[in-house]
Parts: sequence; C-alpha cells; structure tokens
Amino acid sequence: MAASVIRCLWFKLSQVTASRLLHDQMFSAVVRTKILFFDKNPIGRILNRFSKDVGTMDDQVAFTFFDFFAGIMNFLGMILVTILINPAVFIPTLPLALLFFCLRFFYLSTSRDVKRIEATSELFVFFVVSPLYSHISAVMQGLTTVRAFSNERLVLKQFYDRQDVNTSANALTYVTARWFGFTIDCLVAIFIMAVAYAALYSSIVFQSGDVALMLMYAIQLTGSFSWVMRQSAELQNSMISVERISKYAALPIEAAERKGMKPPSNWPSNGHLYFHNVSMRYEENTELVLRNIEADIQPKEKVGIVGRTGAGKSSLLRALFRLTEFDGLIMIDGISTKSLILQELRKRISIIPQDPVLFIGSLRKNLDPFVEFTDQQLWSALDQVELKLAISELTDGLETHTQEGGTNFSVGQRQLICLARSLLRNTKIIVIDEATANVDPE
Repeated sequence: MAASVIRCLWFKLSQVTASRLLHDQMFSAVVRTKILFFDKNPIGRILNRFSKDVGTMDDQVAFTFFDFFAGIMNFLGMILVTILINPAVFIPTLPLALLFFCLRFFYLSTSRDVKRIEATSELFVFFVVSPLYSHISAVMQGLTTVRAFSNERLVLKQFYDRQDVNTSANALTYVTARWFGFTIDCLVAIFIMAVAYAALYSSIVFQSGDVALMLMYAIQLTGSFSWVMRQSAELQNSMISVERISKYAALPIEAAERKGMKPPSNWPSNGHLYFHNVSMRYEENTELVLRNIEADIQPKEKVGIVGRTGAGKSSLLRALFRLTEFDGLIMIDGISTKSLILQELRKRISIIPQDPVLFIGSLRKNLDPFVEFTDQQLWSALDQVELKLAISELTDGLETHTQEGGTNFSVGQRQLICLARSLLRNTKIIVIDEATANVDPE
C-alpha cells in the first residue's frame, strides 16, 4: 500500500512539473513571437491551446499513462501464468497479438484525425472548438453592438450551429472508440475459445484445477487486454495535445529580442527620425507593402501621415517599432533601430493606438505600472490631457478600478490616459494612430 501511494505521488508530482514547464515555455514563446503569428492564427485557436490542450495534458495524459502502465504489467502477468500452465496456449497468442497491433494501427490512423477535428479548426475552419471560442470572444467584445441592433437570436443561432458540429466531432471520437473496444472484445473471445480448446483436446493431461485456473486467467484477459489497448490508443491520441503545445513552445522569438546594444539613458534626447530606403514585406515571396521610403523628420516637428486604406500607414508604424523586420535604415538621433535591443527601442517610443486598451487594476497602475512617479506628477500629466477634473470627481480618484479593457472609460478617455502615460515617460517621439478619431482636436 505504501509503495503504491509513493509511486502515485511521485508520478503525479513529476507530471505536474512537466506540465507546468511546458505551459510556461508555450506562454513565453507566444508572448515573444512575431506579430505575424497573431495575424495568421485566430484568438480561438490560441485560447484552445491554453485551455483544452493544457487541460488534456494535465489530466487525461497523466491518468491514461498511469492506467496503461499498470494495465500492461497486470496483463503480462496473466499471459505468463497462462503460458506456464499450458505452453500450447502460446501458439494462438502470437497471431492474435499480431491482429491486435494491426487493429490498433488501423484505429489510430483514424482516431488521430478525428481527434484533430474535435480539437482544432484546421480541417473545418468554421465549425469546431477553436471557431467556437472565437465566436464567444467576438460576441463578448461586441456585446454592446449586438444588443443595440437586437441581434441576440442571430448570435445564439450561430453559437448553436458551431456547438452542434463540435458535438458531432465528439460523437465521432466516442463511436470510433466503441468500435475499437468491441472489435478487441471479439478477438479476445476467440483467444479464450483457443485456450479452452487447447485445454480440452491437448495430448497433455491437465488437472481440473489447472484447467479452471487457465480459463479464469483467459477470461480475465478479456477485460485486461481490452483496457490496455484502449488506454494505449487513448494515450497516443492525447499526445496530440502535447504535440501542439510543443509546437507553440518552439515558436521563433521575434528579432532576436535580447541581441543588440543598449542606448544611452537619455536617448532619444532630440527626437530626430530618419528613414532611408525603407522597404518591407510581411512574408517572404510576397508583395512589398513599403517601397523605398525616404523621410527626414526633425525634432519637435508634428508630421501627419495620410492615405487610403492599404496605403501602408500601419506598416510604417510596424517598421518603426520593429514589429516586422524591414530592409533599409531607420535612425533615431543617429542610432539605427536595428542595432538596439528590441525592448529598449520600444520603451523609448510611445504610441497611442486608435483603440487603446487599459488593464484590469487601478488607474494608478495603468498610468505608472512600475511605480516610478509621485502623485503630483500623475495629476500633472492628467491635467495636461484635461482629465484631471474628470478623475478627481471619481470617488476613488487614482485608485479607481479599471475594468477589463478599460470599458468603464470612454474610448476618448482611454486614449487620453495613454497620452498621459506617454507624457509621464517624457518620450521625444509619440505616435498617435487616428489622433482625432475619439477625442476633441484641442
């Protein structure tokens, strides 16, 4: 009993350690990978890795492996006892074992694909678990719009359609597993008949007790071998989740983020921005989205970039922040951005996006996440963006709780809060996307 408890505890602890390590590696790789990865993969697929696949790795893989290991030991013991009592039983055992493994190979070749249909949207893009998560995420983000146009029934119908197809994928998994178990039971029944025939018609005379023991073990083999084969197949199917997690854990880190020089502490001191022959494409063998851009922006200049949709305005920002690698040269105060550590470059430039996002926590944490400034400096920054009065009228002031995405503030207020954060950091270059879309021009 003590040995069994120790074995279980050791196995569980080692499994938890391995699962945590894989999860941390996947999370670290995802948050550091190229932005193009998020353009190609919908949010539902990424959530699926961190929810369904991690859950399978934590629970199903561990328990299935433990059951398989215990079952195979029990099964081998039964086989050994049966063969020692009557060696003739070994003759039908070999071809039946071959049949079992052929059946297992045939089942796995089908069940793996069924498992992928159940867990991802790679085969049916609009219908399985990942699109289900994407649909839920999209509805939660656009809940105000859905209610404003009374589209609840349409959204609910779309959810039911995706849920029905997801359920059908689950049904395929269970049906194939039941077929596999039934076929194994039939083959094991044939094995029991062979054992009984060998005991009754063998030239060797057996005692009645030996025959009873041999038949008892043969009957027990029915459940034991069926269980082992099912668990081995289920384990291999469950490892698909580990395979997908490992694939995400091996995602390339963008632009060798730790390589490069660290700029002076006061860089950029002027804010001189120079573009020379800048060209960029999102992927190899695709059209250029920026072609030979030349620009020389002097310190304290305010420059507006205008153009139709697809003209390359956002691509220019991507090149500036090195979200996508480019050809050519971008220099800030005489230092090439390509020569800098990625984090240092992005810390020294501020951006206020068109749809700014605030994090859950206090307003103070959103303005000063690293606790670098005094209350007087925070209020001064809010005063410069004309938010001091609005924030001071709130009951908790700087300690006001910020909801997810900052939804308790208007879009314009969120943009101004981001601007106040940039003023606190005193960056010489501030990039504003759609500067007057949500705030007054003043």
